[in-house]
Amino acid sequence: MRAFLVSTQEWPEKHLERKELAPSLLPLMDRPFIQHVLEQLVLQGFKSFDIVLCNYPESYKSLLGDGSRWGVTCRYHLVKDPEKPYRPFQLLNRPENDPILLVHTNRLVISNVAQHFCSESSSPVLYEYVPNTENSSTWTGWGWIPLSYRQNFPINADETDFYRFLTAYANGQCRRIPVSKLLNVLSYAALLDGHRAVLSKEINSLLMTGREIAPGIWLSKNVRLHPHARLIPPVYIGKNCSISKGVHIGPNVTIGSNCVIDEKTTITNSIVFKGSYIGESLEISSSLVNKNLLVNVRLGSAIAVREDFIIGRISRSFGPHWWRMILTRSAAIVLLLVTWPVLLITAIYLKFSRKGPVLFKRQVLRLPAESDEHLWKTFTLYSFLSDDMSAARTFQPRFSRAPMIPVGWRDVFLRFLPGLISVVSGNLCFTGVSPLGIEMVSSMPTDWRLLYFKAKPGIVTEALVNFGSSPSTDECYSADAFYSVSSGLWYDFKLLLKYAGQLFGLISKP
Repeated sequence: MRAFLVSTQEWPEKHLERKELAPSLLPLMDRPFIQHVLEQLVLQGFKSFDIVLCNYPESYKSLLGDGSRWGVTCRYHLVKDPEKPYRPFQLLNRPENDPILLVHTNRLVISNVAQHFCSESSSPVLYEYVPNTENSSTWTGWGWIPLSYRQNFPINADETDFYRFLTAYANGQCRRIPVSKLLNVLSYAALLDGHRAVLSKEINSLLMTGREIAPGIWLSKNVRLHPHARLIPPVYIGKNCSISKGVHIGPNVTIGSNCVIDEKTTITNSIVFKGSYIGESLEISSSLVNKNLLVNVRLGSAIAVREDFIIGRISRSFGPHWWRMILTRSAAIVLLLVTWPVLLITAIYLKFSRKGPVLFKRQVLRLPAESDEHLWKTFTLYSFLSDDMSAARTFQPRFSRAPMIPVGWRDVFLRFLPGLISVVSGNLCFTGVSPLGIEMVSSMPTDWRLLYFKAKPGIVTEALVNFGSSPSTDECYSADAFYSVSSGLWYDFKLLLKYAGQLFGLISKP
């Protein structure tokens, strides 16, 4: 059996849209929603999946891979318009009388859909949600579709038009299967309802890690739970979490993996996404917490919290490269101790040789950074050059005549040595992309900005070494793109050697 998964859905709340919050990637208990969808179908005997994507394809592919993890095959199709995802359906090759299960992955039908497979069926089978308290029904976005329909359906149809086509083309021959249990991520309120349904065991068919240590209380491995913390069922706590003294959690609370809940905080009817920190003495109810983002479902509001001591992300570990940061900062300290007389002499010389301030401070974006500008943070970069003189790249015409950055020994005295202060503080590296202010980052094209966010800022840059003191916009982009995929300890060392070779005349300058 084969399934056609449509995963192009976006949030209606556009101001809340973030990569981590793509609807089908949102967590339901301990794993993303789309993983539950796929696993339920695998358990029913499906072996082949065609997955239609639009936004965030790298996130979906990283999660699901080629399907070998579940012993199935996953193939991916990309569409341009997320509202019109059905064009790839025409490309599927199957016998004309062998139907394919259509699935919209922001909804999960709790039913054995495999039992309705019939290779001889020439009419669609549609699953419709019928709540116990209502007489009306709505299409779930799931159904068995005969491939013979692919020759006639409108390729530019949205979901509503596609449903109308199926019912009209079937000429009254549609078979409608009522379902009473449906999970969905059509809204944040629906996501909260889904967690409540799973926690209260209204729906108990989902795969889930963790052990139920008491009725309604699930704990995963490596959970540090203070003896004076109180858990009110139902509650689920993911792996590697730390729950501090005086914390009250529950009822209807899911805590993702690698979270820290600080002392005397109360959380009820909420979801805390993985890698989040909740500060001391807070009261969180009917909300979603994703690192620095707080969504209050009851009020329908969202706020990005800049203060990490309130809510925020767990600090990223340096992992296997922690020693590299220690080595970099240690080297910067040694250089500062050795060259402080040069810095002092340079400052005195500039004081008497030019007008205006001697030392300039620029606020530049701290990297790596989130795509949400509300979460951007800055640090102070010191230089003997003014903002205009240190602007090495342009993204808008009004910056196109920025003066040149000095190269050579003048660059060492005026820019490199003062920049060591930021290296010592851990905000800057010896090599990386150019440290830029928020205004210039905001003016970047989107694809460039996404590359820039994942990089590290440095004193010596690819653009400076390979294209000189005044690189063009295209040269800056190509330099950042090349460095983002080439950076590493050995490559950074070679870039520093090339910079030093240019200083001493051993290598010709661009």
